[in-house]
Amino acid sequence: MPTEMLQLHSMVNASGRSGTCIMRCIAGVVHVGDAFTTAENAPSTATTLLSIEKIERYHEVFVEFFDPPHAAKVHSSDPGAQSLKHGDILIATHSDPEKPAG
Repeated sequence: MPTEMLQLHSMVNASGRSGTCIMRCIAGVVHVGDAFTTAENAPSTATTLLSIEKIERYHEVFVEFFDPPHAAKVHSSDPGAQSLKHGDILIATHSDPEKPAG
């Protein structure tokens, strides 16, 4: 069962098929490549709203993962990110048992 959860703080940029937003990790360890949907759509895996392409922890310092209670600038590749608003909770649509814990 997926345990990774994010909360949207703010949308930095959303256009076309990509978006950049400030997210706070509220559960689990979030990695590049993870896919998320809103809490209302979980546990459906058919409604991916955000797939993480890059995680930026500090100005132009990119990392492979982040964990609670940290925040990061998340670069995504899905147009669904444009529909998100401040405070939305996102839940991972999958959990990879082989994924490192951090």
